[in-house]
Amino acid sequence: MSSRIDYHSFSRGETCTEERCRSRKYYIEDGKKFCQRGHEQAGFTQTQRDEDDWNTQGRKSRKKREEKERVEKVLSGRGATEHYLECLQLILRKQCHWLVNDKGFSPELEAVVQSLWSLRVHNFHSVERSGYASTMFSSQSEAENTDTDGSGFKSMSSRRSRKSVVEREKLPKLIESLGLCYLGMLMLRLPVSLGEIYHWATKEEIVYARAIKEIPKDMRARLPAYYYAAFEIRAQLRGSTLYRSILHLIDFYYHSKFEV
Repeated sequence: MSSRIDYHSFSRGETCTEERCRSRKYYIEDGKKFCQRGHEQAGFTQTQRDEDDWNTQGRKSRKKREEKERVEKVLSGRGATEHYLECLQLILRKQCHWLVNDKGFSPELEAVVQSLWSLRVHNFHSVERSGYASTMFSSQSEAENTDTDGSGFKSMSSRRSRKSVVEREKLPKLIESLGLCYLGMLMLRLPVSLGEIYHWATKEEIVYARAIKEIPKDMRARLPAYYYAAFEIRAQLRGSTLYRSILHLIDFYYHSKFEV
């Protein structure tokens, strides 16, 4: 008998063939199978041993493959940017749905906000080609534009890193989703104040502070860290910040080549 015994757990539903033995593990020695207490297992053949080994190896291989797939899920570069925009668009749709269905505002709001969103992301050509801005507003969310390698704001060179940061700064931010809803309501002359939008956001009535939890798990898993953090709001929303964000949007639409 070897000095080190390699024990294995019995398969589900399998027990020691010795009556009243409750051993849950077994080992193989000299082509024979014994339970943890030393009872030889009747009916054991080398073929069964090979099958047991095969099943064990299969479970290990499957586990490694699943772990690898989880790692490969995280996107980078242009793919990460497009996915970020998908996620942000999903949040914006949820906000509009709440305003229409819970607060009773006009269903036209969704169409108006959709148009504002389309103009906001018009210059992100990858998004335009993929149809996120022109397809039904009920698609999925937003993202940010970057050429980084997915390891944060650092990249292969400082020049490329600076360029990536600048590109990300041009992307829509989560707070802009509140601004888009507010501008859409103003365009429809709906009775609402900026203070009400702020109140709904800080009281977590409208999707904002916990936006990351509103994104499906499989979509969250594909976001690189810097985009994931964009949906994970930790600081209290300030009214002045929301106000500046809306001014930024107004300035953007005013200087765009489109008529709003």
